[in-house]
Amino acid sequence: MLGEGCSQDFQKAMDYYHRAARQGSKRAENDLGFCYLTGKGTKQDFQMAVKYLQKAEAQGHEIAKQTLSFYSKSPDDFPGIVANAIEFYHTDAERGDAQALRLLSYWKDLQHGFESG
Repeated sequence: MLGEGCSQDFQKAMDYYHRAARQGSKRAENDLGFCYLTGKGTKQDFQMAVKYLQKAEAQGHEIAKQTLSFYSKSPDDFPGIVANAIEFYHTDAERGDAQALRLLSYWKDLQHGFESG
C-alpha cells in the first residue's frame, strides 16, 4: 500500500488485500481493517474495520489486537483511536523499541493526515 517505486493506488491495494484475506492472510485482514478505519481506498467504515481486525486478531496478529484495544476506548472516534495508539506506543518508543518507534511514527502520520485534511 505504500506505493514505493510507483504511484499509490489505495483502491487497487484494497482489491489485493481482499484477495489475500479470502485466502486467510492475517496481514491482509489487518491491512483491510486499517483501510476501513482510515478511509484509505474506501469509505471509512468502523464496522468493517472491526470485522477485519477481529479476523486478523483471531489468527494472532498482534497489531490488530492492539488496534482493537484502541478502538474499544474510543469507538467510532478516529481521532480518539489515534490518540490512544500514540499514547500506547510512546513509552516503548522512547525506550528504543524499534517496532514501537515504527508504529508510533505510523500513528502520528495518521494523526497529521487526519488533522490536515
